[in-house]
Amino acid sequence: MEIKTLFEKALAIEYPWFIKEIGFDEGRKQLDIFIDFRRGASFVYEDEGSGRKGEFKAYDTVNKTWRHLLLRT
Repeated sequence: MEIKTLFEKALAIEYPWFIKEIGFDEGRKQLDIFIDFRRGASFVYEDEGSGRKGEFKAYDTVNKTWRHLLLRT
């Protein structure tokens, strides 16, 4: 099994999302997983407050970083 497929299954990443790249820096003990979405994909949106819902296309994106802090004892 390809490593990207393994991580997609482990992280429950589904269409239109996919893992674009995986990198590991052994010296820093850092695993980087870059997630992207398929161009032209629609996303389901529902706002309970306003009642607005439907499928919408992405028109702008921002790169974000999530850092998991490992606790060592």
